[in-house]
Amino acid sequence: MFFLSCSDDQKKANPDPAKEQDTSYTEIYGEAQGTTYRVVYNGSGITKLQIDSLLTDFDNSLSTYNPASLISHFNAYGEMDMDENFTNVFRLSKQMHELAGGAFNPAIYPIIDLWGFGQSDLDTSILGSIDSVLLHCKLEDIIWDSVKHTLTASNNNRIEFNAIAQGYSVDLVSEFLKAHGIVDFLVEVGGEIYVSGVSSKGFMWRLGIEKPNELKTGELKLKINLTDRALATSGNYRKFKIIGDKKYSHTIDPFTGKPVEHSLLSASVIASSAGIADALATAFMVMGVDKTKQFIADHPELEIDVFLIYDEDGQDKTWQSSGIEDMTDQAA
Repeated sequence: MFFLSCSDDQKKANPDPAKEQDTSYTEIYGEAQGTTYRVVYNGSGITKLQIDSLLTDFDNSLSTYNPASLISHFNAYGEMDMDENFTNVFRLSKQMHELAGGAFNPAIYPIIDLWGFGQSDLDTSILGSIDSVLLHCKLEDIIWDSVKHTLTASNNNRIEFNAIAQGYSVDLVSEFLKAHGIVDFLVEVGGEIYVSGVSSKGFMWRLGIEKPNELKTGELKLKINLTDRALATSGNYRKFKIIGDKKYSHTIDPFTGKPVEHSLLSASVIASSAGIADALATAFMVMGVDKTKQFIADHPELEIDVFLIYDEDGQDKTWQSSGIEDMTDQAA
């Protein structure tokens, strides 16, 4: 999933003719969390150094690829003192874990590592130990003291927040921009996006959802016009392992400890925050098409919209929630 520039046929959000020729938008690019970020905003006073500092602090707290981070310390020693970023992401993760009935679970890092999607390479000889490793993958076994701001593993637990961290970091940068009086902006980290206000032409921001393809062709399945909302996409079609002649998805079912084997190829979620959208997109990839539809029907209070791409007899099929039609241009 990636975003596109605006074009003249877009729907407007509070159209302002004066903004249609606005050239005061600034773009900042950089690297964070092993990927790239982009910030586009209308205003002044925001620097790349400030954005980099925010994201570096975030990585120092929550990146499993940073051996000096707080989360790396926790995974090595089973205890840690939490900083604000860690506390906020852990709190949101617990909420998403409970909301999704366990389909979102940052405590399955030992299983992710076992399958070679973490810090270790895949060793097929140890896949028989899945059931025993699952015993150490219960989020409830991680003790959070919200008064002392400490986290303790009670059962050799290890955690990772890759399924929510990029989304939350988008929210972090977005809140920073809002605090500095920036109204019109786009923040994207690793494909997770939040947009506010309007683009430089006075239109809603136009975003694109890619067709499922192992190659990064950039071909779009859907275009949407969005403002004051977040978009996150999770998919099974690029990151996988091949064992023998079988392809295994990187999406691990927290209940079985094995890669999911249903027909859902990608789930795109539009929500009030990128952290929520990111976590739910991952949960839906675990649930599959039917359970995702039921979840949406059961939780109208979330006010989310969802676009699913799934396989049916070798053909890509789609399903979308009721609110998608008002914001889309069909691209396929």
